[in-house]
Amino acid sequence: MRRMTVTEDAVEQIRFYSHEFQRPWIHAGMRVYIVQSMDNPRHVWMRYEPHRAGGRWLFADGFTVVAGRYRFDKANLRFKRNHSTGVRVMSVRPRITTREWINLKVADEELEMIRAVIGSDEAVLRFRGQIHSHDYAFSEMDKLIYQDLLTAFDVLTNDAR
Repeated sequence: MRRMTVTEDAVEQIRFYSHEFQRPWIHAGMRVYIVQSMDNPRHVWMRYEPHRAGGRWLFADGFTVVAGRYRFDKANLRFKRNHSTGVRVMSVRPRITTREWINLKVADEELEMIRAVIGSDEAVLRFRGQIHSHDYAFSEMDKLIYQDLLTAFDVLTNDAR
């Protein structure tokens, strides 16, 4: 379980495994992490969080992942949204950053999507919104992170048996 960062939520009695190289809020991307019950360590699951940040609202309501010939679509979703204002520099207006994300459980179809991204030469995540769309090209680092997380997930689920 190399390169994993482990945090615990004592109130909810769950343990989170995330990759040490994964940054939670870059401009866009898809964060993947593992959750384990502290009460019942056999209960292990994965979650993923497509997210984007920018200067203007997208009002995302769906996304598509294309990896080679593989296509994964999610529509009619309720993304969470917030914004923050950056520091004012000289007399320039403060920078406003909008954030949109959704947190979903990884099921068999999502595992297939993650594996397709890992195995592809090129993979793209397109956020679809009411106003416009935004594309994110998965990097080689994303693929490494996802592969490490799948390996850690296999170790945790095999140890739980």
